[in-house]
Amino acid sequence: MRWKGFKAWSVTLLIAGTPLVATAQATEPVAGDGSPERGEQIYNAQCSRCHGIEGAGGQGPMLARPNLPKGRSVEAIATIVADGLPDGGMPGTWSLSENEVQLVARYVLTLGQIPVEDLPGDRARGEAIFFGQGRCTNCHIVEGRGEGFGPELTDVGARRNADNLRRSITDPSDDLPLGTGVMGDPAFASHLTVLATDGSGDEVLGVRLNEDSFTIQVLDRRGRFHSFRKTESTIEKQFGRSLMTERELTDEQIEDLVAYLASLRGATWNSVSDQ
Repeated sequence: MRWKGFKAWSVTLLIAGTPLVATAQATEPVAGDGSPERGEQIYNAQCSRCHGIEGAGGQGPMLARPNLPKGRSVEAIATIVADGLPDGGMPGTWSLSENEVQLVARYVLTLGQIPVEDLPGDRARGEAIFFGQGRCTNCHIVEGRGEGFGPELTDVGARRNADNLRRSITDPSDDLPLGTGVMGDPAFASHLTVLATDGSGDEVLGVRLNEDSFTIQVLDRRGRFHSFRKTESTIEKQFGRSLMTERELTDEQIEDLVAYLASLRGATWNSVSDQ
């Protein structure tokens, strides 16, 4: 889940932490080159880094889904692309023209027609692994079950494609969001590994929960909270390091687990009732 470079981040985060957009195809005319192929070209160049080719998902949420919680028209999507989502850490675009924003929005509306990916694994066996042998609930929550040390996975299938999920299992530190250094970047803020050492030399390894100019709060593996004053502690932020431990699973078990995780799409996958 790497995000490299401010320019790419600012343009491609089509709704990075927030599932986006639409329920019906648009019919509005677009000035200039309004061909579907042009919209797809712009999307592939500017948006697929996060959302995947054909909206399959990856760093950002999956867009190839029947209903998306925000944006039911070209205008709604175009506004999000142009103005960004300040609460979600997404800035507005600055490199696309108004016409290009419209073309991307029109293309995004067509992605819900793409069939859901057919996976080889067995979903039921994967669920048994997740809640059993895989010990995944030691760190993750699904629909209220498990611990909250790692990211909640209740709707992970709506945010990550199968390849991304597979890499997260087989090499957890290889596909983490490094962030841009901008505090509004969700990748920069979410589940950052921190090694904190207080004045007496005691170390705490965990994830950052909160930080201001003077203190930082860390959650350790046992679910305990720690607060450190920066002037009295050494704080090492370990970008690119995951605290998720690799499990000894067969290739078949990994595919089963991927199939289960891909099926976790939350309550809004087929509904827009949350609007």
